[in-house]
Amino acid sequence: MDPANDGLVNLDHTDAIALVDDTGTVIQFLSWNGNTVSPSVGPAAGMTSTLIGTGSFGSSFETTDAGSSYQNQASPNPGTIPCFASGTNILTPCGERGIETLRVGDDVVTAAGEVRQIRWVQSRAVSFIETPKAPRPIIIAAGALGPSCPMCDLVVSTQHRIAVGAFGQLERLFPEPGLLAAKSLTALKGVRVMQGERQIVWHHLALDTHDLLVAVGCVAESLFFGPMCLQSLTRRDALNLRERMPHRLTERGHPDDMPALPIIPTGGASRFIMHSTRSGQAPAIGTTRDVKP
Repeated sequence: MDPANDGLVNLDHTDAIALVDDTGTVIQFLSWNGNTVSPSVGPAAGMTSTLIGTGSFGSSFETTDAGSSYQNQASPNPGTIPCFASGTNILTPCGERGIETLRVGDDVVTAAGEVRQIRWVQSRAVSFIETPKAPRPIIIAAGALGPSCPMCDLVVSTQHRIAVGAFGQLERLFPEPGLLAAKSLTALKGVRVMQGERQIVWHHLALDTHDLLVAVGCVAESLFFGPMCLQSLTRRDALNLRERMPHRLTERGHPDDMPALPIIPTGGASRFIMHSTRSGQAPAIGTTRDVKP
């Protein structure tokens, strides 16, 4: 990410993040893996980060006291990788196929009508009984984003990005095309957080580059290699991913991806949609394109 825009700093062997509120005020400036950071640009310019610990690939830091302290969590947080639920039909050259039936080497048809080969697949079951704090699925009801879009209910993870402002999806609200996390769409009628499920199986599909899939008539992203995605993978899956698609990662294993469409920041998007649907007007909302999250 661009530190001037997003507050995330990546230096050689050093990682840090500035947590910034809607007014641009830095709430916390944190670093890990042994070094403190004093950036010269961005919202945390002139500040020195607070070291919170050391983590390994696939681990994460968790706070249970509103940021007063952080603990290293070795296991990935389930449900954090953008993904589709079992039963989702994906458009292929042979018609729609259930995502659970797709394998490496199978072809899919992108929203642009191009045939692309699947390079990596992964599935993971999440039990909401064993992990009650796991993010709940988002369900997008048939027609919630436009006529027959989706054609039937679509279930995705909270972070899975949906195309808006293009392909007939919410073009009245978004004059420019972009990608928006599903959780930001819950202000829309017909989009909600699913409750009551005991378990769900998530599926991920990666192509040679980040692209747009057609899922039950709705345009949504293939797997995007951002930090959240990589940190949520098991070590075995991460190594397999590096072997299959090294061109999408830097030599140090960091993401080196570019989004298929501009990414609309999650912060404020729900308020924007709510305001727009109530007032009938669509105030401008920013996107980020030339950013490597």
